[in-house]
Amino acid sequence: MTIKELQQLMFEYEDKKYGDFSAKLIPTMPRENFIGIRAPE
Repeated sequence: MTIKELQQLMFEYEDKKYGDFSAKLIPTMPRENFIGIRAPE
């Protein structure tokens, strides 16, 4: 599996609200660095 394929797979499970929540926990990192995948997925 290539990095691009892995990224595609991860973005299929993206939860934007959860990504927003996660980004608030680490305010020194830009929001773009968070996908927001919930652990059970």
